[in-house]
Amino acid sequence: MRRIFYRADQFRRAWGEIPSDEGVARAKAVLTPALFDLFTQLLPYEQAHSISVFDQLVEQGFSQPDFIMAALLHDVGKSRFPLRPWQRVVGVLAQKFFPNRITQWGKSQPTGLLLGVVVAEQHAQWGAELAKAAGASESVVRLIANHQDPNFSQLSDEEGSFIIALQAVDKIS
Repeated sequence: MRRIFYRADQFRRAWGEIPSDEGVARAKAVLTPALFDLFTQLLPYEQAHSISVFDQLVEQGFSQPDFIMAALLHDVGKSRFPLRPWQRVVGVLAQKFFPNRITQWGKSQPTGLLLGVVVAEQHAQWGAELAKAAGASESVVRLIANHQDPNFSQLSDEEGSFIIALQAVDKIS
């Protein structure tokens, strides 16, 4: 019986549904204990995604501590309202078929059929609030808050360059 569960975990890790032990160890080495506790509140597939984004940015040469912490925590706001797969699908379909309504719908209360849209639209701000409460630096908080914003004018040039790279990697991961 153990062998079946072991193989199932190997399969889920290979498809990015759960993070590898090595990836979690890398995250733990980079984050403070309070920020790592925040990271562990993400659903497993979100942890795997964040580790993938982090790894790709490190491979691109990003090593500034605030940048790589923000890469690991960019979606942490999603932990406020963990979504079921069907809720994520509703959010993706709404984005595809009703792109002009997303911003308006995203300002709604996080309940009901549009929960996936609301989480997608508000998770950056929620994540910034959670990171700040856990003791993240102002730079990490700003980066998380702006990781989806196409007009990040309040960021330094260096932070703006990081956000552009983060958005590119996040889109394909």
